[in-house]
Amino acid sequence: MSVTGQREKPATARDDTPQPGLSPADVVRSVIERWKGIGAGVVLVTGVVTLALLLWRRPYEASITLAPVTTTKQLTGTLASSLLNPNPTGVQATPAFIVKLLRLHAVASEIALTPASGSAETLIERLTKQRLPQPDNRLVDDVVGETIDAIIDRETGTIMLRVVHRDSAVARAVVDAAVGAVTRAFQSAARAQGTELRRAQEARVDSAAKQLHAAEDQLISFLSGNREITPYSVTSVERQRLEMGAQLARTVYMQAVADREAAVAKELEQTPAVVVLDPLPNRLSHPPRRLALILPLSAFLTAVLLISVLVLRAWWAALRTSQDPSVAALVEALERFSWLRRRGRAA
Repeated sequence: MSVTGQREKPATARDDTPQPGLSPADVVRSVIERWKGIGAGVVLVTGVVTLALLLWRRPYEASITLAPVTTTKQLTGTLASSLLNPNPTGVQATPAFIVKLLRLHAVASEIALTPASGSAETLIERLTKQRLPQPDNRLVDDVVGETIDAIIDRETGTIMLRVVHRDSAVARAVVDAAVGAVTRAFQSAARAQGTELRRAQEARVDSAAKQLHAAEDQLISFLSGNREITPYSVTSVERQRLEMGAQLARTVYMQAVADREAAVAKELEQTPAVVVLDPLPNRLSHPPRRLALILPLSAFLTAVLLISVLVLRAWWAALRTSQDPSVAALVEALERFSWLRRRGRAA
């Protein structure tokens, strides 16, 4: 029995047109069918990389270990001790400060303009292989910064300077120039600090001397006017006060003089910034070739590249055989490029 008011829906036509695309089975089949070609390509590329690594002229590595020199001289004055003792307020040869000095332009320029041993060229000319009578400041900073690698060991407080170059003499010269330039820069900074401290201490000595003379003059004037002083009287107490003031002024003056002499010694001292713990050997070594890392990586990348090419070729062939009008229009538009047209004809 049919129900009134209900209409039968027309059956929709099923689209049996195959959709373009690749299934995982197609990808695996393409790889299996051409595994010999993939293997041959991997072997060829790995062999070429191995030959290039074996024939490549490896550079030399010059590395030394440095230890900063810290001073522990104690001064009597509070101002001098706050500036010269090893604390954060003074210039101290800490590992971070030494590395910072190494990155300064003045230090980099001194390293770059150091004459190379046995040649009239400078180190910057040896490093860049160019004639540079007046090198650019940015070029000097970039070349020296890239050439010298400074690594800080925070557990031991040591610094490792490392230079890698094809010329062993240049590598040695750069390391030696770096150590000398850093030492001179640190000594100049410490000397400038000592000079400023000496000037401050001289002003302090002058002020202390004036206070001492004033205290002694008051004591002399008081004793001249009071020949006889009764014990436990007001006059006796005043004499004790003046004597204590003169003694205190004398102590301050002697302390200021001692601090000034210590500042003069700091200004004149030539303490090195670093000491070399592990000097350069007589024969420099080469950096490792890292064949165990480079060869597997090159083989893997080659295999991935070849499989990607196979997948793209199979995908392109599937697009060309598709019956979908939109896909056919896309293929026709893409084949306007000559290299795709040639690829389609070859397939």
